[in-house]
Formats: sequence, structure tokens, C-alpha cells
Amino acid sequence: MKCTKYSFMFFVCFFMFVFILIFPEESFSLFPDEERIILYEDYEAISRSVELHGAVIVSDQERGRSLQLTAETFAEIKPSQALNAKAGTLSFWMKPLWEQESEKSHTFLTLPWADSQKSYMAVSHGWWEPLGSKRLYFILSNQESIHCSAPYGFDLEAWVMITAVWESGDPGYCKLYVNGEKIAENQKPFSGDYVNGGPLYLGTDKGTTSQKGRGAESLLESLIIFDRPFSSQEVFQFYQTQEKDLAAAYERKWEWLNKGLAVPLIQRRDRQGRLIENRAIFDEDMSWAFSKEAADKILSRVKAAGFNIYVPCVWHGRGAYYPSRIASTDPKVASMIPLGYDPLAYLIQKAHSMGIEVHPWFTVVKERAPNTLSFLMKVFRRVLLIFIILSFGSLSVN
Repeated sequence: MKCTKYSFMFFVCFFMFVFILIFPEESFSLFPDEERIILYEDYEAISRSVELHGAVIVSDQERGRSLQLTAETFAEIKPSQALNAKAGTLSFWMKPLWEQESEKSHTFLTLPWADSQKSYMAVSHGWWEPLGSKRLYFILSNQESIHCSAPYGFDLEAWVMITAVWESGDPGYCKLYVNGEKIAENQKPFSGDYVNGGPLYLGTDKGTTSQKGRGAESLLESLIIFDRPFSSQEVFQFYQTQEKDLAAAYERKWEWLNKGLAVPLIQRRDRQGRLIENRAIFDEDMSWAFSKEAADKILSRVKAAGFNIYVPCVWHGRGAYYPSRIASTDPKVASMIPLGYDPLAYLIQKAHSMGIEVHPWFTVVKERAPNTLSFLMKVFRRVLLIFIILSFGSLSVN
């Protein structure tokens, strides 16, 4: 028994020794490029550089210790190293505490820059209201117009990782990510030749010249800033290392779709088995007009997908896809029509035999070939005349 016990301990120690040799110390690091970190705050042990203004540290079951911010409370951090607008990556975790129906903006982070224009940086859900309401913003510099944003609705029950990346130059850029996925980007030349001119504010817009009393009403955790820009792949990998439950995060991401798929599909049909509801598919291509075989293939796919209305394009600027006494024929189908083949007539006949309606559409404002605009005027002149009469009539009445 002793030999077995010692042998087992020997193999365990040997395995650990080999493992350490193969995987150097850097591979165990929680963050990439630790030497490039300018600021890191995980709220486990508040550093002297953090000053709380009513904000409190709480324990969260999912993320551990975090900073709780209300609409009136905030915190400020005085970085030991200068933050530079030339390049960087900023990332933090956030969980909303606001109500679902809230129309207010929620500002997570702001910082003044030490430049002559009094510009600022901000990460906020809502800015430049009312047009910017409910958009997630990353503003690197308001004065240089370096910002990107996208409409975004947060899951009020979930933590998310917000990441901002920027680099100056020609072109320069700023990018915004949520849970490792890019949601907004802006490319524009800028210098970024300035550093922070004050503390980093959390949960308030006090670090900007647009102070409207915006608060965060959220939990913040693991704020980190690097002095170099991450690639999109690095941002995604960084998110994966920080996310404590990737499987649950994936489920949350597609919860809306799974709920929809779980709803039983009820198809109302008439006595002949035809769908009573209309399901239309729009087609801008012209391949259906090339041959009977091409039309059959497309209609079979439409039928198999459960659609009962097909909306094919019959004129896209170069001519009609069918014989016409008014319009010229598109060059790609012109050679077939003199032989007696009418692509549109065949399409309609075949579609009707399969229980599919056909509703052709025209690109009514695009002219790619001579005389096509005159064709539109001939076809729609009465409509245009009625529109003009009604328009002037309504103007005279008002």
C-alpha cells in the first residue's frame, strides 16, 4: 500500500512539474498584457485613489463585490497613470438597477480631457437627448466628433461586459462592444494628442461639459483600462475569460428566439388545404426569368419554405423581364422573348398551380438604360396627375 501511495504522489508531483514547465507564469494571468494596464479596479479592496460619494460596495451573488450606484450617488477615481486619447481599451461589467419603463439616460463613466477645447470622454446609455435616448454611446472626444453608438436594450436581470476601443491616426477609429460582440464603430482621422484633465467619474456626467444630472442606477464591476487597442478577436477572448458562466450567457442571448420557437405553430387553412394567412417573400433578383427550369426551382423553394405569395421584380432599370408594347426588354432576357417565351406569364401560371399568388413589383425610380424613364411616365402619368391635383388641392384648402 505504501508503494502505491508514494507512486501516486510521485506521478502527481511529476505531472505538476511538467505542467509548470510547459505553461509559463504568463499563461495563468487573468488579463492579457498586464504591463499595459493603466488602471484596474475590482472593488474587492478599494484603493486610496477611489473616492465614494454616496456609492457603496455590495456583494453580488454572481460577480462578487461590486460598486452600487443610484441616480444621486457616484464615485471618482484618480488614476496613478495618465489616460491617453491616442489609443486604448476600456472595459467594465455592468448590471442595470433601473426600472424597465425608465426613459432616463444612465451614464456609467465620464472623464475630462486636458485639451484647449474642454472635450470629454463618456460611456453612457443615452446622450444628446432626446435623439440619443436609449442608445449606448462611447464618446472618446465630443469636440473631435469621435464617438459611436447603437440602439441597445439591456436585460435588467443580467450582467454585461461593455468594452470601448480607440486609436488615433488617419484613419482613426473608435469601437464599442457588448459581451465581446461589436455593436458600433466610427472611423475618422483624429490626433488624440491629450491626456485626462481630471478624475474618472463613475455613475455621473460630472466629467463632461454636458452636465444634466445623469446617474447610473446600476452595479459596476471590474473596471480595467489598457494603453493599447484590442482587436475584435482579443475583445471576444477577453470576454470569454471574464464571463463566469458562458453557457448561461449564451442562453440569455437567444432567449427571445427560443421563446418564439417554443410557441406552437398554428396554420389556418381552407377546405382545399391552402393557407388562409398570407406569407410573402420579396425577390429582387431576375433569375426566375431566365428559363422555365429556373422559375420552377424558385417556386419550389418558395413553396417548401411555407410562403404563399411571391413578389418578383419585373423591371429594375434596364428594361422589362416580359414582353411589353410600352417598355423595352431587359438585354438579359431579350433573346428569349422573340422565340415566344413569356417569363412572367409562365411564372404566374406555374405559381397558381402550386397555390402561390404572384405580385410583381417595379423599381420605379431607377434608370439604367435610355428611354426607361419615359416608360415610367407613360405607365404612371395618370397616377402622377392625380397626385399633383390632390396635393395642390390640399394646399389651397389649408
